[in-house]
Amino acid sequence: METRDLHTLAPGTILHSRYVIRDVLGEGGFGITYAGIDQVLDVEVAVKEYYPQGFVTRNSIYSEELTLSQPKYREFFQAGKEKFLQEARTLAKFNKEEGIVSVNDFFEENNTAYIVMEYLDGINLKDFVAQNGLIMPNELLSLLVPLMEALDAIHRQGLIHRDISPDNIMLLPDGGVKLMDFGAAREYTNFGEKSLTVVLKHGYAPEEQYRSKGIQGPWTDIYALCATIYKCITGVTPMQSIERGREDTLLWPSQLGVPINPRTEQALMKGLAVLQENRYQNIADLCADLYSQEGEVTVGMNSAGQSYDWQQYYALQQMQAQQAQISQQMHTSQQLYNSQQIQRSQQLHTSQQIQRSQQFYQDGSSGQQLQTGNDKTQTGMNTIIVVLITLTAALVAVGIFMMVRISRGDKNKADNSGSEITVSAENTTKSDGTDDTEETAEETTEPAPAETEEEAVTEEAAQEPALPFMDNDYIDIDSCLEPSAYHIVTSGDGEFSFGYPKYMFNNCTVNDSGTDYWLSFDGGEDTMILHVYEEINEGDALTNATNLYNDYYSQLYHVNYKKVPKNNSDGMSRGIVTGPTDSTEQTLAYILAANNGKKNYIMEMYYPDSQPHYDYDPIDYVIDCVYRYLSFGGTTYLPRTYDQFLPPTDMGTKK
Repeated sequence: METRDLHTLAPGTILHSRYVIRDVLGEGGFGITYAGIDQVLDVEVAVKEYYPQGFVTRNSIYSEELTLSQPKYREFFQAGKEKFLQEARTLAKFNKEEGIVSVNDFFEENNTAYIVMEYLDGINLKDFVAQNGLIMPNELLSLLVPLMEALDAIHRQGLIHRDISPDNIMLLPDGGVKLMDFGAAREYTNFGEKSLTVVLKHGYAPEEQYRSKGIQGPWTDIYALCATIYKCITGVTPMQSIERGREDTLLWPSQLGVPINPRTEQALMKGLAVLQENRYQNIADLCADLYSQEGEVTVGMNSAGQSYDWQQYYALQQMQAQQAQISQQMHTSQQLYNSQQIQRSQQLHTSQQIQRSQQFYQDGSSGQQLQTGNDKTQTGMNTIIVVLITLTAALVAVGIFMMVRISRGDKNKADNSGSEITVSAENTTKSDGTDDTEETAEETTEPAPAETEEEAVTEEAAQEPALPFMDNDYIDIDSCLEPSAYHIVTSGDGEFSFGYPKYMFNNCTVNDSGTDYWLSFDGGEDTMILHVYEEINEGDALTNATNLYNDYYSQLYHVNYKKVPKNNSDGMSRGIVTGPTDSTEQTLAYILAANNGKKNYIMEMYYPDSQPHYDYDPIDYVIDCVYRYLSFGGTTYLPRTYDQFLPPTDMGTKK
């Protein structure tokens, strides 16, 4: 029986009283693309739906309308939808550009927005190379001329694509070429810092796309475009840009035996420079060198009209990032000051208690005892005076240190940017993506009132560390405790699938073959990682699985739970091992290793757990769901709700 994801529109759905949905062509972090029919013109179309993964949900059995995962996402969702529609308006202006897919229509419906584009009947570069072999550099460059001209045109309007790769470039039967899937394209001006989860393609994404504060622009598309050319002429996918930053071992095409003009090769490798500042900053400069020795091949760049100032945009983004960093430093300084004030209040409260105790002893005693009480009182007061003097000196020292640190930070930022940065009381974005109000250095905070012992205990309990990946800007703890909140992913070769909470992870990467998924929540000191992948390993399934299991077993500090591999009726041998990764026992691993005689299938989950030996907390529930959704996991039960997970345990429904 054919199955489909319930968050996608069902075949036969009619949009705008005109477009009939046939099936899903693909989906990413920003939206879902469908194949459809325009009933008015009786032609095939591609329909792009704004569907920011992790922020909205839908069960198409009951309704086609999207609903927000959490009310706090409303403003962000609306802003993103407006950008989506503005993108359609902008791209529609380029319908005459030969190298870009045409936009036919756009509209709002089902509490979201849609873009209707021409349907392309052809083969993408990835499949073409797989079926026909490598392409000669001069042939490929000649083929890409319309795409180069079109990409320059959209960059001049302040847009970038952000997802160029061999599978997003379509070769048409008439020999034309089209750049597809602008679902990852965004107009960056005034869009804000918070971003959606984007599936990056290893080898084609530059290093700035791996960083939450990386500044993206035409140089981002240039890296991906040059990586695409490199792949098509060498057959080799460039290693990840973040890995190249540690040790760059990427070979030049000529070293791999590719016949290529030296100047063309130099231009290609400059476009593949790891750091943004070492790459070409625009398509025109890239083409000037890339095509300099290609004979009759010429690329025409339209210089008419005003061009978007990407250099000014880059400088502005740098300044905003610096201001946000200064704001965060000041916020941290204020928190430290408040903490010191609370300690001072507690110390004063303690000294008052001592004084009252000593006074009671004086008033209720006689003769010799009174003299002893006076001595003790004097000694106690001397101690308190010393403590207060020491505490005051410490507070002054901390204040001076923080002011000097902030001052040095301001100076360094000003020196680096070439201009002075003024910090004012304005709303800015903190590094964690939330809004905060900056405070000037002249502002002071009133001392915190003295606390009772009961208040102090309550505050200490409230400050118990929370799991950042379970309660943060992307997720609150209740939003992943239903099976409907899990997104199902199938590998590119169709040999495995797994489910993961839509709202837990803020980073996701996948290799271009779709057989290696790496999802993570980056929460500063705490990181949540889910890595699911396959790798070729032929031989006896039980032996291979056991060797893999033993490798992971030896890497753990100690083992909390284990299930030694054994052969199963489906030909798969599986093993499970869990436990802390080091002596601190702060990070736990949940590893499932399997082999079917042809390949290893591996799930690695790494996470901090405040209660590692308690089997019924939310993170344990998440692991249970991921395991149940894993096609090579071997569980016979479907995912269950959190209530079913709690004692008395209900195993739920069998598959």
